[in-house]
Amino acid sequence: MQCPRTHTAMSRVKVGGIRIDYSTHCGGVFFDNNALQHFDEAHERRGENGLTKTPIIN
Repeated sequence: MQCPRTHTAMSRVKVGGIRIDYSTHCGGVFFDNNALQHFDEAHERRGENGLTKTPIIN
């Protein structure tokens, strides 16, 4: 699969038994079919961005 942003080959890995493709160039993550539902939590509100209020410092 080619990254739609960088037009480079994407890497494929399995996470929790679900196949995902990701771009090592831009960090984009792409899920097959309805795979995102396996990672989404049912108690979250629709449209919640999931960002933390505390900044992450490396």
